[in-house]
Amino acid sequence: MNEFQLDWAAMPQVEKEQLDKLRHTTILVSGHALARCLCYALVYQSEHQKRDIRVIYAGDDAGFSAECRNSDRFSSVTPEGLANIKKLDAIVHTGFCCEKSESFSQAFARETAAVSALAKDIEAVDNVDTVINLEQLIDPSVPEEMLPESLSSVLKSDRWELLLINSEYHAASDAVNEQIDALNAILQRYDPSGMLIGEAPCMKDMIETTDHDFQVVNLVSILAIFVIIALVEKSITLPFILIAVIEAAIFINLGLPHYLGQSLPFIAPICISTIQLGATVDYAILMTTRYKSERIGGNDKREAVKTALTASIPSIIVSGMGLFAATFGVAIYSDVDIISSMCMLMARGALISVLMVIFALPALLLLCDPIICKTTADMRSIPGIKNNCQRSVQ
Repeated sequence: MNEFQLDWAAMPQVEKEQLDKLRHTTILVSGHALARCLCYALVYQSEHQKRDIRVIYAGDDAGFSAECRNSDRFSSVTPEGLANIKKLDAIVHTGFCCEKSESFSQAFARETAAVSALAKDIEAVDNVDTVINLEQLIDPSVPEEMLPESLSSVLKSDRWELLLINSEYHAASDAVNEQIDALNAILQRYDPSGMLIGEAPCMKDMIETTDHDFQVVNLVSILAIFVIIALVEKSITLPFILIAVIEAAIFINLGLPHYLGQSLPFIAPICISTIQLGATVDYAILMTTRYKSERIGGNDKREAVKTALTASIPSIIVSGMGLFAATFGVAIYSDVDIISSMCMLMARGALISVLMVIFALPALLLLCDPIICKTTADMRSIPGIKNNCQRSVQ
């Protein structure tokens, strides 16, 4: 037992009355070199001072002597096996047995204090609801080594620790973007390598990095539809009129949230401007194609517009209401803000486009009929238009 006695001598002096309180107890010890000394001392007290102390070491017992490992008063357990321990009277966690380096307890306390201070500063930011971190979930007296790895690895690793921040703001709003700037400033003070992640920071990064790309995509989509209409209708003016009607519907759709006091995710205007244009321009194409056929067939402009409107209204309403029904249900049901906003914009945009095509497009076709006939290949032979063109040449 010489090694026992030497290690016991290395330990600080402990009052006898304090040792008497440890009789007939089971003690869990965790830590490093100092924990090994404590285990030796407790086993020595149990076997030689008849104190009946059972010692359980939380960790690998490879550093212990064979005599200690073979003692029936000593055993070791892995972190996964802690849950199988049925009875414990005391838990002891020690630091490093080294005076020149920072002890584990000091390092742990310093790290815990820094994380707690960071959490308090974050909670002080306006409209931050809650901040959750590992230090708040466990008692400070409980060593982290005693936590199952399956639990601790969710919130902490060797290099990173996760803090969950709940904000009262919606993602992709101006208010949450200002809040993210404040949180990042606090985080950088404590840890320059720290990162703020989640839906709102991701949306903010997308706003800053993809705004130019979305503008280009919007312009390209308008030009692409312009070319398609121009080739199909063989006209220069009809693409301007049809796209202008749908773009006016998009403008109204995106302007209503301002008057309704609603906020929109940044991605909504860009996506809606392309989706609504592509999904509802066919309403205008349908009516314009019928109008063009009636004019080529010899009807005057009023009769052509009236016939085109009467024939097209049922198909336009059915198509528009189908798009409305498909997206409105998702907008009401979804709890994800960006999905709900996008679907509500599409549902409302479908109705606005239907109304614009039914009420505004016929008026534009009547107003621009002379120009349409002159700039459309199939309509230059319409009686009256050809004579006008000849007179203008003379």
